[in-house]
Amino acid sequence: MEERLSARILSTAWPAVLEMALYMLIGLADVAFVGRMGAVHLAAVSLGAEVFFGIILTLTSLGIGATVLTAQYTGARKLKEINRLAAQVLVLSFSLGIITAVAGWVFSPSIIAFFEVEDAVATIATQYLRATFAAAPLALCLYIGNGVFRGNGHTRVPMTIALFINIINILASYTLVFGKFGFPQLGGLGAGIAASLAHVVGFMLMLAAMRSGRWGVRLELRELLPVQGRVISRMFKIGFPTGLEELFRNASTIASSLILVHLGTQAFASHQIAIAVESLSFMPGFGMAIAATAVVGQALGARKPEVARRAAIMSFQFAVVIMGLAALAFYLAPGFLAGLFTHDKSLVATAGILIQIAALEQIPIAAEMVFAGALRGTGDTRTPMLVAFIGTWFFRIPLLWVMVKILHLQLYQIWFLFVADWCLRAIALLIIILRVKWADIEPVNHQSW
Repeated sequence: MEERLSARILSTAWPAVLEMALYMLIGLADVAFVGRMGAVHLAAVSLGAEVFFGIILTLTSLGIGATVLTAQYTGARKLKEINRLAAQVLVLSFSLGIITAVAGWVFSPSIIAFFEVEDAVATIATQYLRATFAAAPLALCLYIGNGVFRGNGHTRVPMTIALFINIINILASYTLVFGKFGFPQLGGLGAGIAASLAHVVGFMLMLAAMRSGRWGVRLELRELLPVQGRVISRMFKIGFPTGLEELFRNASTIASSLILVHLGTQAFASHQIAIAVESLSFMPGFGMAIAATAVVGQALGARKPEVARRAAIMSFQFAVVIMGLAALAFYLAPGFLAGLFTHDKSLVATAGILIQIAALEQIPIAAEMVFAGALRGTGDTRTPMLVAFIGTWFFRIPLLWVMVKILHLQLYQIWFLFVADWCLRAIALLIIILRVKWADIEPVNHQSW
């Protein structure tokens, strides 16, 4: 039994790990290309990517309801409900995307103005944002739609799509950023256009996968209209707390940037490089969290609470091993990792120190992500949201402001605050997960539509 469960978790997790890593590479590839053009371009595209993906991922997290419902309907073998859910996912996603695209185009200059960066940085960042927001409707359909495949355990489908997206993004970004093959040199604007083209291709592939019916869902166009308010309402009810959680997480990142830019362009660029490197290590945690949500949800849908409990613990154990290896790499080779994103020796030196500090965060991050994912699989999306809210607005941001604006500490000293924040969140979620009464959980799939 244990062997079958571990195999199930790993078979769900490893494609999700690669998928998350590949999606992260969309932004990282842009940063890596423009990093060759100097600190101004690096800071601009880093900031633009941070804002765009922060907003998109916040909206995408509303779709966690689709993943949870799909997982529990899969466990209960209610396939018609999954098909109906997939159609309504696309309706909701596209509608949110249209609003996001229009608002993003109009307000991009104002968003960047909040960061009080140099005029040259602001101009390039705005260009990047407007280019990426143009594809927001299809990007949201892609990201939220992939949640259906994650919920039913077919995580290889989103992974394969992510691979093609990265191939398109890297080729297009290289061509447009540097002006290769007869195209003009567009710099940051080229990176934004490349990201949008990649999202369009990804959406088309995801739609084809849903229509084929080969991977646990068959999209029927007749299910798109009329809009079924009850379906969307149930999905939104589960997903809204996770949307808030992601909002708090991304708001924390943006608020941190608003504060850290006061340390100067060089310090901010070093911080962005360290964040880019560390984001690679997040992928195993994200993957295991997805596996925990899916397997826990499927087990509860099949009325097997003990399997759900073991899946939560086992997912954490796997995440610790993988992210522990990442911590070791951060500590032993920080300069090499920073050098992947810039040739500026001063930036490499400063970012290297931050990367070594980030090694201390890896195990707490594993705990926070996986235990939050397991709770979502039970249908409890509020608890992870509350932990994120308290950690962000009652700990991280207030102390960060004090450390920068009042104590005037160095950047490497400030990064120890981030370590403490992750540790506190991990401890809180560990205590909560140990107190869960698995046998008393009522699956959210007990009703049909």
